[in-house]
Amino acid sequence: MRVFVAELGRFLSRRTIAVLLLLAVAVAAVLTVAAAYDTRALSRTEMDAAQEVLRKDTAAYQQELQACRKDPGQYLGARATAADCEQLRPQLHSYLVRTPLNLAAEVDERGTVLMVLLAAIGLLVGATFAGADWADRSIGTQLLVETRRERMWLAKAGAVTVGMTAAAALVTAGFWGALRVIAL
Repeated sequence: MRVFVAELGRFLSRRTIAVLLLLAVAVAAVLTVAAAYDTRALSRTEMDAAQEVLRKDTAAYQQELQACRKDPGQYLGARATAADCEQLRPQLHSYLVRTPLNLAAEVDERGTVLMVLLAAIGLLVGATFAGADWADRSIGTQLLVETRRERMWLAKAGAVTVGMTAAAALVTAGFWGALRVIAL
């Protein structure tokens, strides 16, 4: 346990690791700002333009509706009825340039991007933590002090795992919390 605590202290004291963790926070912030920008409220001009296009398309729709009612199978498939032709009616949401924030859809979009980037940053953090000991040649001293080498390597792996898991959990919680606030 003492070796793990020492490795965790070394993990937290590395400046390069702190910079990489700040990069993880910055990535989450950029994704959050992008989500807020992409789902911002529509301006009056954008709404008016969408309604104008809807009005024009609704007039053209009347001709299509008549043709569909005469032969619904040609428009919608063999089992279609004349009543099914109403689904061709233009809807306002089809003409809007942005949609409201949908948290369920964000899981597959920005949520996946965040997880992949956090995993990549985690790999960099692990490599940096292990590589720093080799670069400054302190690994030899550590191996002399701790005679059970497996214990030292497990402590290093545990420190990286605990430190990166905690950081990733905080970044992820902040990301989803901010998106939740935006969605309200």
